[in-house]
Amino acid sequence: MHLRSARWILAASCAMATALTALGPANLAAAAPAASAPCASPLRQAISLAISATLPDPAGPPVPCTPSAPAKDPAAKAQAAAAADPVADTLTAVDAVSATDMWAVGSGGTASAKTTLTEHWDGSSWTLVPSPSPGTSDSLLSVSAVSATDVWAVGEDQSTSGFGPLVEHWDGAAWTVQPLTGQPEGSIFQSVFARSATDVWAVGFTESGSGLATLIEHWDGTAWTVKPSPSPGTDTALSSVVATSATNAWAVGSIGTDTGNATLIERWNGTAWTQVTSPSPGTNSSLGSVTATSSTNAWAAGTIETDTGSQTLIERWNGTAWTQSNSPSLPPGTSGEITALTAISPGNAWAVGGTSTAAGTQTLTEHWNGTSWTIVPAINPGSDSDVTAVDATSASNAWAVGQAGEGLDARSLIEHWNGTSWTKSPNLSPDQNAVSRGIAATSSTNAWAVGDLMNPNGQDITLIQHWDGTSWTVVSSPNTSEPNNILVSAAATSATDAWAVGFTLSFSPLRIGNLIEHWDGTSWTIVPFPPGEGVNSVTAISATNAWAVGNDPSSNLQILHWDGTSWQAVPSPAPLPFGTLPSVSASSASNAWIAGYNLVNGQPVPYTEHWNGTSWTAVPSVNANGITALRGVSSTSASDAWVVGDTEPSPTTFATLTEHWNGSAWAVRPSPGAEGDFGGVDALKTNNAWAVGVLDLNAGFDGATTLIEHWNGSAWTVTPSP
Repeated sequence: MHLRSARWILAASCAMATALTALGPANLAAAAPAASAPCASPLRQAISLAISATLPDPAGPPVPCTPSAPAKDPAAKAQAAAAADPVADTLTAVDAVSATDMWAVGSGGTASAKTTLTEHWDGSSWTLVPSPSPGTSDSLLSVSAVSATDVWAVGEDQSTSGFGPLVEHWDGAAWTVQPLTGQPEGSIFQSVFARSATDVWAVGFTESGSGLATLIEHWDGTAWTVKPSPSPGTDTALSSVVATSATNAWAVGSIGTDTGNATLIERWNGTAWTQVTSPSPGTNSSLGSVTATSSTNAWAAGTIETDTGSQTLIERWNGTAWTQSNSPSLPPGTSGEITALTAISPGNAWAVGGTSTAAGTQTLTEHWNGTSWTIVPAINPGSDSDVTAVDATSASNAWAVGQAGEGLDARSLIEHWNGTSWTKSPNLSPDQNAVSRGIAATSSTNAWAVGDLMNPNGQDITLIQHWDGTSWTVVSSPNTSEPNNILVSAAATSATDAWAVGFTLSFSPLRIGNLIEHWDGTSWTIVPFPPGEGVNSVTAISATNAWAVGNDPSSNLQILHWDGTSWQAVPSPAPLPFGTLPSVSASSASNAWIAGYNLVNGQPVPYTEHWNGTSWTAVPSVNANGITALRGVSSTSASDAWVVGDTEPSPTTFATLTEHWNGSAWAVRPSPGAEGDFGGVDALKTNNAWAVGVLDLNAGFDGATTLIEHWNGSAWTVTPSP
């Protein structure tokens, strides 16, 4: 069988239904192709190339998979986890210089090969910033900032020879690993606090005989040095440190013995560290965080372990002694833990952590108003969420970071306090299982990207992001009651008129449906539409004129039109079968094109249809080499339109294909992308058009690279791309 046929017979004949087997092969046993036939690739690869209006994935077109390797089947997830040893991207600490300068740190990678993770907030959005990972498995546990050019992060550095402390510094341009000398082997830094460029403390623990001992080091502007610290007990560690002056610093942790744990608080007086008496209720208490605003106001928080679970523990320093402070009671059957603290003033402090029940974990945020602690509701995306760090610059600006979800679906979590409520903030966690499939822009300050995001339950939900000229932000978008909602194409005419289209999917029983959403300048809403089996492409001329194409309930080509009030089905000249995956483009009320392909004797054959303002008519296009698939269309006028795709010059090779409409007929225009495949085209005027796709497909799908070509009015030329 031709290489071309093996791939595209599958894509065209099975289209969405088969391509989506990656979402749940067990649920599609009856609908899937025979075991001997190649199955479709995972959804996030297959659909990006199958849908003609969407750019191909940089990794190339979908490749056949086997039933033993579905992307989202629970059993496959477990197999993948065992093989790749993946872990969640987790943020463990946050610190702010100002409302427009903040850092969050943590780790990503795999359980056996963690990598450091650093993200920065500039007042508008979070961005990933590269940070070194010198060992075989590294993580950052704490961060502290003095200024925009002086930030410290500490954690753990593991290598084949053991583990040790990791210290990294930001100088305003890059993160670099800082040298350490004289540190004991088997040491980890768990917290850092930078008061000035010449006064920085880091605390943690080191291996000592058969147990653990406290570890404290100081940066004086030149070098890190170990400072002696009390270490009672047999397994003693420090978890957090804070300083208000050169003669006032606090470190907290736990004292481990054979009978349990006790709280540990130590103080720096400018000369030495000494242990200070602290409440230690029960037989198993520990402190994990400390914050202070002056020598007479400090807070420490942690956990009291009991036979029935854990309860939060909060203690306060009044300048004379540490006393236990009342913490809000948790519901019966609920365990709680405070993992981080921050204080702005004696009358304003935050404590954060998590609660745990049989149903899962939830975020916990508590606020001190100068009189008492109260629980303040926070965002809980999914059934397993917690926050591990908090920082505040004012009464109306606080940030908390942690993790949402668990296992393969867990992602970093960032929440913001605006003085009234906590809201989830978009961030750029690596591999957050999200993909954008369509984009539309009306100006340099208004663009939309649409796609989908996997939620903690392994289901796809809509994802819409907006560009305002400075940064991309996630905008809330609705989902239907179906378990999977995926957007694949977008169109916009103004800041108050945009469309996003796609499909819904369920497996019990197998159902594929249309999905159309609209932006009115305020919010995205689902707009009623005729039933169908997925919308593949959308184009809009004005607020009262838009076209969308996909498949109807009978698996034939479906053409939909928006007249400003409702979407209505418009007849097509001929019923084209399921798998045509059409694309649509319109330049005026009397000029629109649809392009795609259908199967004739098992081979893809191109088709194009034209709208003249009254009806759609089929227009012959060039079937190069007898095997041609059209995936993208763009039109600027009645006498200027382009369709792009690929053809098969021989049974083992692909080649890019571009055809041009001059007002009378379609004609092939040579393109230099031999052994390539175009997935989309955009024409601005007669001498300015762009086509994008993938190159070197015959070198193997893993070796495919991005392809961008430009039309200058005379010829197509390749434009270098990353």
